[in-house]
Amino acid sequence: MIGSGGISVRAAELTAGGWLVVAPADDADDAGDLWSAEYTNGAWARVARLPSGAPGRLRTDGASELVGTPDGFALAMPIALPDGQRRVALYRWRDGVWYMSLIPIGVADLALVNTASQGLVLAVTRADETRRADVNSLFIYTESDGWMMGRLVVQGGRRPVWDARWSLGTGRPSLTWVRSNLEAGRIRTVAMTALDPLDETANRILGLVDDAQYVFGLGRVLDEEMWLVATRSDLPDGHRLMILGLKDDEVVIHYDSPTIFGATIRAVWEREGLLLVTGGSETERSGRPVVESRLLRLRFACREH
Repeated sequence: MIGSGGISVRAAELTAGGWLVVAPADDADDAGDLWSAEYTNGAWARVARLPSGAPGRLRTDGASELVGTPDGFALAMPIALPDGQRRVALYRWRDGVWYMSLIPIGVADLALVNTASQGLVLAVTRADETRRADVNSLFIYTESDGWMMGRLVVQGGRRPVWDARWSLGTGRPSLTWVRSNLEAGRIRTVAMTALDPLDETANRILGLVDDAQYVFGLGRVLDEEMWLVATRSDLPDGHRLMILGLKDDEVVIHYDSPTIFGATIRAVWEREGLLLVTGGSETERSGRPVVESRLLRLRFACREH
């Protein structure tokens, strides 16, 4: 989860305890040289290289989270093909072995989630090729229909969608994203969410807060749908953290932090609450770029499981 040179590490808890970690080789010049290992009881085991036969260059900095599935884990990332097109490389981990397949979906950014009813589901931002002028729209593709039919969630047009994420917590999978708009010569952003994106009849789209940089759905906390949003600060590399909830169909603020610093922010649920990783400015060590990172924890008095 902590980046190095723009390439991010991904980790997920194993059912029997410990962690499965996916990371680039320390001395890798090729961004596609990825390895995995299991970390249990202070020791590393079952080190494996991810298949490198993809017909292009992997965009590892755009990789999804490492998602648990009934038979292992899955990881998706964009791949740039020699002809300039982008597709999705899907990796599956079963019994310590990685398998790779290529999904013929155009993609700018993506997010992956596993569901009980439809298997793996991809949220993809890309230009809508059926429109004459479209920057980035948001689509959903499901494993259950063979990744064939993308369903439009939000039309981008001249207000592009980016940084789509599935909710971190339990309960129904919600989807969040940030949308940009040019107003009076200034780019304005707004954090958005879809509460039931997999159900066309029940889906609701809400605007959460302006000037958002990052937004993470937390699922149901204290019997309420909640989100963590990082908004712009006036200070360089600074963010304000806000925790928002939905009460009586109104968005309310539960927590509004002082400024924290970090050019990038990631979040993940752990047993003790919400773990944040903030990446500061990039520095160089021994001629290699390194992102200084910090850990923060937010704990809730109680949350539903």
